[in-house]
Formats: sequence, structure tokens, C-alpha cells
Amino acid sequence: MSTFAINRRQLLQTGGIGGLAVALSAMSPGAAEAARPLNTWAPQITDLGPAVVQFSLMSSLLVGDTVYIGSRNLNPVRVIGYHLPTGTITSRTDLGAGYSIQALAADSTGRYLYAGVLRDGIDGKPNLYRWDLRTPNVPAVGVGETGDRDIRALSVSPDGKVYAAGGGETTKAPSLWEYDPATNTVTNWGTPDPGATIAQAVAATADTVYFGTGSTLGGGNGSSPARLFAFDRTTKTSTNILPADVATGVSVTSLSVLNGQLGVGVKGPGKSVLINLADHSKFTIIAKTGVMFRQLGNDVFFVKEPGVWSYNMVSKKITQILTEDVGAMWGLTSTAIRRSLFPLTTSLKSIL
Repeated sequence: MSTFAINRRQLLQTGGIGGLAVALSAMSPGAAEAARPLNTWAPQITDLGPAVVQFSLMSSLLVGDTVYIGSRNLNPVRVIGYHLPTGTITSRTDLGAGYSIQALAADSTGRYLYAGVLRDGIDGKPNLYRWDLRTPNVPAVGVGETGDRDIRALSVSPDGKVYAAGGGETTKAPSLWEYDPATNTVTNWGTPDPGATIAQAVAATADTVYFGTGSTLGGGNGSSPARLFAFDRTTKTSTNILPADVATGVSVTSLSVLNGQLGVGVKGPGKSVLINLADHSKFTIIAKTGVMFRQLGNDVFFVKEPGVWSYNMVSKKITQILTEDVGAMWGLTSTAIRRSLFPLTTSLKSIL
């Protein structure tokens, strides 16, 4: 092993620390090749990833055996796939815009999952994304941008067209938007209520698109109350079909196509409605506010936080079937009901 010695006089002669580097270079065998200026040295940092990951969620949808969950207030916004049989997260995709995902919908084949985002402003980026679930390793792609700031609800018709509701700007009433995957175009179907400030619900059948509107506290004086428009898919004309029994509501908050009827959630009047799809003048009032309607036989299930309720269409009886306070629920399916009500809450701790 080679050694060296240097005294104070030699250090002063070589000019302090800068000279010391030269002296060391000269005195150490092979040091000329290894020496480098001190100011180029930097520590090597390796990112080991977060020790704890919190995933706050805002939406969910069951497709096959996998629950797809949209994030809330995360950057980047993302969708994860939670596989029920194995209890593991098996897929993930990140979206290129927005801060939260409130709307998820799948086509009838279960191949494509659509996601709509909430965003801070109209920025020219897509707010509608499509993820091919057959190739989950390939990221979701932006397929279009509506003229409204936010997408709060999505529905896919049996022929694969996508309908979006949202709004978000108090000075601009929300429109109904259609995305056609065959032509990759987004079309504005119009603004049926100029006094509305938000659209939170949409549902599509083979011949009709149902579009729920209303107002928020930010709407101010003169804002419209809850309204439900039925758009004819052939003529694109609309009619307000919300029964007078709930017309004093603030906003239509939920629409679900059931077996021959439409489940309608309305904020404000303390009631929900089942409207006959074949004849909109026929309806049934449920004496409780509800969202996320699902049907099994003669029972219609719905969420009224913090629990889940059922309405029997024969006995007209309302029963609470989940009393545990699980927080805000962002998904409910008939399959989940069969599996002892698999509610999705604002924290993943209930399923991880």
C-alpha cells in the first residue's frame, strides 16, 4: 500500500485546498487517472418509492370480476383495477388531464372503459378517456374534449356511443355531449335548460338519452330547479319528463336504467322516482332520496348515505339493508348486492 506525507509548508506552497488536490495527484500512484474536480461530485440518489400510498377515490364500476376505481385529488389522476376473486390490484392507467374522476362507464362488450375527468378549466386537453381492458398495460387514450369544463356522468348506449353530462361553470349552462367512436368525434346535442348550472346524471337506451340537470349553491338567484330531459336519439329533440311530485328538487343527481324503468335520484324533495321507459307519464314515487339504483327481481336497491336501502315494488315497503356507516359510496352493483353488498368508500382500506 502506498503512503504519502505532506507538511504545512508544502500545503501553503501549493495554494491551500486547490493546491492540495494537485499535491495529492502528484503524490498518489495512479491518482492522475482517478482525480476529478471537487465541484463535480454529487451523491447518488435512488428513488425507492413511497413507503405508504393513500388512494382517495371518487368513482367505481364493476366490469366482469374487476372493480375499476377512479381517483380523487391525485396527480396524475388514475384508474386502478381491483380483481375481486384474488383481492389484488391487477391494473392501472394514468390520465393526461384533470384532478379527479367522477364518471366511469363501460360499453356493452366490456372491452372499453370510459372515464371523464373534473378539471380546473377548459385547457384544450381531452376530458374523456378510453381504456382498452383487453390490453390493460397500454395506457388509456384521450378521445375527446367536451365544451363543458367537467364530466360528471357518462353512459354508453347499446350501439357503443358515449353520452356525457357535466357543466361546472356558473355562467354557462351544461349541454348534452355525444362521443361517436366510429368517427372519433364529439357532438353537442344542445343545452335544454339555459338556467341550469350543473348536469350530474345521464343514461342512454337504444332510442333515448336521459339528461338530468339542476343547480348548485354557486348558481345564484334565477337558477333552474331539477329537470329531467328525454332526448330522442333520432331527432335529438328533448322533453322535460320529471314528475311534478319532485319538480321542486334542486338537481337530478342519479339516473339508472333498470328492468323497464328508469331510477331517478333527486336532491331536495326527499323522494326518488321510478319512471316507465315505455311511457314516461307512468311513474312510481319512492318516499326516500336515493342514488345508484339497481334492481334484482321485485327489489330496487339504492344508496342513501350512510347506508343501502331496498324498495319492494310489490309490497311498496322500504327497508334498510346496510346500517353500517361506510362513508360516501361511489359504486353499487347487483353483483355487489349478491356478495353481501360490497360498498366502495372514500378509502381503500375497506378492500385492501
